[in-house]
Amino acid sequence: MASLKKNPKHKNTLIVFFCILVFILIIVIHNIQNSKNTDINYSAKHYLTTGFFNNYKLYNVDYYHLVFSDTKIAILEVQGMEYKVPHKTVKYRIIMQKNSEGLWSVKTLEPLSYLENVNQSN
Repeated sequence: MASLKKNPKHKNTLIVFFCILVFILIIVIHNIQNSKNTDINYSAKHYLTTGFFNNYKLYNVDYYHLVFSDTKIAILEVQGMEYKVPHKTVKYRIIMQKNSEGLWSVKTLEPLSYLENVNQSN
């Protein structure tokens, strides 16, 4: 009768294969994310709507207004609903910088105001 024990060499090969597969998947996801960050609107929305420790996290972004832009720096005004309850409408000024690879990243973010009058009128 054939032994039902698993071959440890086969088990090690599967573990190595799985680790390589996870590593390749992480690289592919990272490259996709970087290619999307060449769009300034995507970068701003991604920064403002994601992140566990983001103090300025928004539930959604209502609109963007490009105040200034040149080849390396852009200033955006963004309005959206706060992620924290009671979900106030807030407005931020974001200064974004393009790196040598053409990817936009947030340099500074400053809250402009809490638009409480907009919340009360709705």
